[in-house]
Amino acid sequence: MLSYMISIKTITSASGKDLIEEFITSLKGADRQECIDTIDLLSEYGFMLSSKYIKKLTNKPKLWELRVSGKNEYRLLFTYKNQVATIVHAFTKKTTKTPQKEIALASNRLKRI
Repeated sequence: MLSYMISIKTITSASGKDLIEEFITSLKGADRQECIDTIDLLSEYGFMLSSKYIKKLTNKPKLWELRVSGKNEYRLLFTYKNQVATIVHAFTKKTTKTPQKEIALASNRLKRI
């Protein structure tokens, strides 16, 4: 059987706080679990996941979007290199398109890794 497993990392602040863990733990029960489950799917199946779960952000060669659907919609933006997905930003999705300010924040965090 082929293995699609990839490692998942998250970005930390300058003070060492895990920014993604902080976001996820701020969510309520079912939504928190849905984020965790979707990250697990990415780890297990990688880019074999359907577009329901992952999408390449246009004009951003290093950014992908992990889509989480629960009571609310969440997006976790990540980069991928050498079998490692590093989640650099997470936010609650409130609009049809991914807001440019969220993409800009993720792009700035990419420079730190």
